[in-house]
Amino acid sequence: MNYFTEIKSAVSIEEAASFYGINYNNNKMCCCLFHKDRHPSMKLNKDYYYCFSCGAHGDVINIVQQLYNLSPIDAAKKICLDFNLNPKSDSYSYSSIVKEKKKEIEHKKELERAFAKNRRDALFILHEYHGLLLKWKRELVPDDMNLDNANPLFLEALNNFDRIDAMIDELTYGTMKEQIDFIKTFDKEVSKIEKRITEFKSAGY
Repeated sequence: MNYFTEIKSAVSIEEAASFYGINYNNNKMCCCLFHKDRHPSMKLNKDYYYCFSCGAHGDVINIVQQLYNLSPIDAAKKICLDFNLNPKSDSYSYSSIVKEKKKEIEHKKELERAFAKNRRDALFILHEYHGLLLKWKRELVPDDMNLDNANPLFLEALNNFDRIDAMIDELTYGTMKEQIDFIKTFDKEVSKIEKRITEFKSAGY
């Protein structure tokens, strides 16, 4: 078994794609790296990739070549370095290294899935509350414009509408780091808002 064959046996296309940040869906389809691709047209198989649009195909070494504009040997060396492989060593063990790397990749995916769910749930709650605030702000304006006699829900809308609007924008358009920090910072507050929404619905609002 030669140098390139050993590396291809040790690291699958899917493992390399996950490690190097190539986003793919549940069907292992991703946007092609070899042409401008608006919709996923490249299939990631275990040992090779194939683009149904442009016909590009190759193995794990080829995909790293394309990502980093490297020669085949340099791409192979990069894979060895990144996956902590050393094919020329007598103590080299593919199975243990790849198994550990798979665990790291799966753990990363689990964290990404958990974050995506938390973000989605938080946005749903904030949008629902935002809609209620907008309704109260429009429909419960005091006739005499005297805030002392205003409906408490109207006052709540005045006090919270702009802030909730800003929170939605931050969670929608912020960088990944900003969104993660948002979830950590406002997790308890979003839970309280969810309870408030339940109270409003129970009261017929």
